[in-house]
Amino acid sequence: EIKECDWSSDVCSSDLIQQSMQKETNVPDGSAIELKILPAQNYKHIAVTVDFSESDNKAISQAISQGGIEAEYLLIHIVETAGARLMDSEIKDLETESDKVNLEKYKAALAAKGFSVKTRLGFGNPKKSIPEIVNKSSCELLVMGAHGHHGLKDIILGTTLEAVRHAVSVPLLIVK
Repeated sequence: EIKECDWSSDVCSSDLIQQSMQKETNVPDGSAIELKILPAQNYKHIAVTVDFSESDNKAISQAISQGGIEAEYLLIHIVETAGARLMDSEIKDLETESDKVNLEKYKAALAAKGFSVKTRLGFGNPKKSIPEIVNKSSCELLVMGAHGHHGLKDIILGTTLEAVRHAVSVPLLIVK
């Protein structure tokens, strides 16, 4: 086959014709199917990641809207210090102790409103620790706040949300 090319633009006429023909012959994705709407599900066991920032209010509120007063909630926080990465749960530093106190404050505040709450402190890399905790628990839903690094840091470090969503065996609700 001989192609007629415009070398200044790297476009060949036979390529353009072929692309044009493909556009005309492409089949749409398909037709709408009959929808089968399931009844609303109130989750009974919901895990929520917290980092003691403003996003916790939104994440916990969304979790409660999914489960209501009848559900049991598991608040998860990961200690990410260098010591926690090396020593895991054996670490006894100020940050770990502070994180335990903060988790208990959340638990007490929710318990005062009638909610059933457990807490779990994880250690090291949240991309690994969160899925490990969630997959070993009886939770049916994981709620996480969308926050963290932006731009170049996301590319270099990767997003926790992206890693977690691929590693958990339950639905993930991301709250902005």
